[in-house]
Amino acid sequence: MRTHLLIVDPQDHFCDLPLPYQPLDPLTGRLQKPALPVPGSHDDMLRLAEYIGANSDDIDAITISLDGHNKIHIAHPIFWHNRNGEEPKPYDSITADEMIQGTWMTKDPHFHARAMRYLRKLNAAGKRHTIWPEHCLIGEWGSNIHHAVRRAVGRWSEKTLRPISYISKGANLFSEHFGAFAAEVPDPEDPSTMFNEAAFEAVIEADEVIVAGEASSHCVRETVEQIKDANPLMIERITMLADCMSPVPAVPDGPDFPALTRDWFGKMKDLGATITTSVEWRINKS
Repeated sequence: MRTHLLIVDPQDHFCDLPLPYQPLDPLTGRLQKPALPVPGSHDDMLRLAEYIGANSDDIDAITISLDGHNKIHIAHPIFWHNRNGEEPKPYDSITADEMIQGTWMTKDPHFHARAMRYLRKLNAAGKRHTIWPEHCLIGEWGSNIHHAVRRAVGRWSEKTLRPISYISKGANLFSEHFGAFAAEVPDPEDPSTMFNEAAFEAVIEADEVIVAGEASSHCVRETVEQIKDANPLMIERITMLADCMSPVPAVPDGPDFPALTRDWFGKMKDLGATITTSVEWRINKS
């Protein structure tokens, strides 16, 4: 029975870290705070770290996906402005129709055509384009793995003498990259946005794929959906640790992500996935 632990984006910028986990910026002396903290995520990561430590003998492989963006990115406010020169606010959405109408424009006119193609394909697939606070900038503190998880996977690697596999995603300026295996709209000219066959094959070799990470409403959900769409039979091998992931909060006058996530859990369970907790998984294995 081969078990593969897939951890989606367990990064500091997604965690509601308490003060001891927020280091000082050596240049400004100010605390470095998470940019996009998911409520409950710090406790999720502590539970995940404990789970890894308690079950290291039963985990055969670990893969971690890592979000990593350029400051200039289609989902960051700095990419856009309106007729008054104002940037969109975090959690605003932008559609292709709004670009056509001139409601929103790319600050760099050279980006207009690429952004328009992206939004048209995204909207045609029934998806919305959300603006997020700048987060997980490549090379900056917030892109680091949560300290407790980083230590737990390091100890697992030392004990088992097996390397951890990493999936880097999000560097393309013109596409969101929620799921671990492919961008929302793959760019044929950028292999990093295309479906990652090697990473996918490594994960689905397992008899059980245990999924944890942040956020359950976005990157975790899209990762599981990508597995399901690529190989529908895999859904019965997926176990989601519900106490090691949390959803983005509901947006005022917008989507209720916690409710949508609960509905999605129900659908995945109906399709054959296992929804459990880190403690229940240990009990069931003993």
